[in-house]
Amino acid sequence: MLNGNPRAGEIRLEEIVDRSLDRRTTDEYTKPIRQAKKRGFLMQRKTLLRMTSILVGMMALIFSSLFAATPEPQSKQAKELKALVDKGATLVESKGKDAFSEFRKKGSAWFKGDRYLFVDDFNGTVLVNPPDPKIEGENIMKMKDADGKLIIQSFIDALKTQDSAWVEYMWPKPGSNRPAKKISYIRKVKMSAGGTVIVGAGIYETK
Repeated sequence: MLNGNPRAGEIRLEEIVDRSLDRRTTDEYTKPIRQAKKRGFLMQRKTLLRMTSILVGMMALIFSSLFAATPEPQSKQAKELKALVDKGATLVESKGKDAFSEFRKKGSAWFKGDRYLFVDDFNGTVLVNPPDPKIEGENIMKMKDADGKLIIQSFIDALKTQDSAWVEYMWPKPGSNRPAKKISYIRKVKMSAGGTVIVGAGIYETK
């Protein structure tokens, strides 16, 4: 008996039990909601991390291409060279490897003086190099110029986000072993029979 009411203690006990049941019922009801919110947060976080990773990768590709490439020269000689490479790229697209023998003909439009068309694959193998055919078939992926620049890797980096580019490096003139400053225009070309190659030609700096 509490406060003269013999049932007061019982009423309070029932209220406590009811509140406990209400709280348990509420917890059981809200638990799936809390879990769903948590899963949603985790999914959003994973999506954000995935998007960030993709964005970083894209930016890396863009920056590597920008650093590998050289601004396009505006000289008459550069424009003529670009037209020659574009013409050669069209020939490779239609004839594939059958076009390579034409590029090796000395005195032709493809190989005249210190200007010639070259072809490499994206693994670093030389396919056409008219002034020095001995290196055809060799892999020069790790070959560096006199300044330590990886030449083929520079070509590949420049063509990662675009189909054509200008790249500057050091390379000997035909008939010489002395490296000279050269800027080449290169194209990414898909051959008709399959496979993708780099077709290009360069201009040597004249003082």
